[in-house]
Amino acid sequence: MRIFSKTLSIFSMLSILSLLIISCSSLPDTETNPPVINSFYANPPSILSGESSMLFWQVTDATTVTINQGVGSVALSGSTTVSPETTNTYTLTATNAAGSTTATTTVTVTVNEEEVGYGIIQVSSTPAGAKIFLDGVDTGKVTSADLASVEEGNHTLTLKKYQYCTWESMITLEAGEILIIDANLEEAVIKEMTIRDCIDAGVETYNADINYGELNFFAVGVTSTPNTLRAFIKFDLDEIHQDAVIINAEFGGYYFEPWGGSGSAYVDIYEVTGSWKEDQITWNGMPSIENEYVTKYYINSVSHVNSFVNFNITDLCQSWLDQSKMNYGIMLRYENEVTKEFALKFYSYEHSDDSKTPNLVIQYYVP
Repeated sequence: MRIFSKTLSIFSMLSILSLLIISCSSLPDTETNPPVINSFYANPPSILSGESSMLFWQVTDATTVTINQGVGSVALSGSTTVSPETTNTYTLTATNAAGSTTATTTVTVTVNEEEVGYGIIQVSSTPAGAKIFLDGVDTGKVTSADLASVEEGNHTLTLKKYQYCTWESMITLEAGEILIIDANLEEAVIKEMTIRDCIDAGVETYNADINYGELNFFAVGVTSTPNTLRAFIKFDLDEIHQDAVIINAEFGGYYFEPWGGSGSAYVDIYEVTGSWKEDQITWNGMPSIENEYVTKYYINSVSHVNSFVNFNITDLCQSWLDQSKMNYGIMLRYENEVTKEFALKFYSYEHSDDSKTPNLVIQYYVP
């Protein structure tokens, strides 16, 4: 009987232990997942400056709940009043052992229109057609025009017109005022500068690794050798004021002799986009150039001989001056380098007669 009792007791204990294990394993684990944010919102979501809004939230299974923008730690559910001076986005962070969950809500703050006054600026000029800038921003309008709903206070009004000096004035606008501005624009003084200092060099396929920077001429075209010839030239614009507006810019090359035949051909100007040196450049070492030509000129090898041939490069020079593009100079080449069988010779900077060396003639004004 005692043996049976002991066996029964051991069996009973094992059964109870199994029941406890099963019971414990079936209990829910409240921290296997991050918290759940059931709601987080602002009411009202938009307020006028100086007003308040309420933040409301409800969170499940979190050990801590915080809200940024100075609110701090809060309960699992609740509300609080906020009074932001400018538009703010509030972030609620709920955390437990499994991780964190966030939610955001924004309170938009608008200026009370009753607190800010507006007026109108009527702008005209002599002559008309000047671009209107207010506080340095292009309004998209030209004189004569009305600038409506301008905030009261101090402003800088600027007028700009091609070939006229910039007009600028500090103005004060009162709330509800219609301010009339009538500006007299002064014609700009047009200046002309001829630049002869440059670096130039010709390159050719026949001697593709030889530098010709010291020659007193360069050639453009194709000869029957066969040989394809191009030229590179770069002028510095350091002597011109950086704020200048270029009216006209022309590169001139003195064509003095045909080479290997005669005829007519288009000579194209290309923008150079890579650096190069006069005493190092070769055909195999040419810098990069733009794909599209800047301008072209149709040259007759007979009728144009012993004269300057001028190419208009106004827009390119302006971009160099205002530094929207790097100045690496220009390249001259035939438009058709396949069928032509003659070249054109031009004097280079190294030629003894300065009056026949390459030049860049620029007309400009400083507004």
